Amino acid sequence: VRGGPPPAFGTREPVPAPAGWEFVDWDNDPDAAGAYSYLRVGSDGNALDRLGEPYALEGGGRAVGTMLWAGEAADAEWMGSLHAAVRAGRRAGRHAAEALAPP
Repeated sequence: VRGGPPPAFGTREPVPAPAGWEFVDWDNDPDAAGAYSYLRVGSDGNALDRLGEPYALEGGGRAVGTMLWAGEAADAEWMGSLHAAVRAGRRAGRHAAEALAPP
């Protein structure tokens, strides 16, 4: 991006560089073997929707952050599809924007 990264959520502060990243080749991962999520017999989709909700991380008895999860497994209505991953990603983005918005 010319001139540096775009402003973060409407502020004039630059978006910080990622602390790290990892590329995963799911097709060749021996633990995943190209798998996708599925529900156990007798379960319902509530767990999938809960997976997409913000999760408070604690350390030393206090809140230290929030984890956001997105992907094809985090949307009960379209589970296992690209559509589910996009919907879950948008939901996580909304949660992040709300959490980072100025008071």
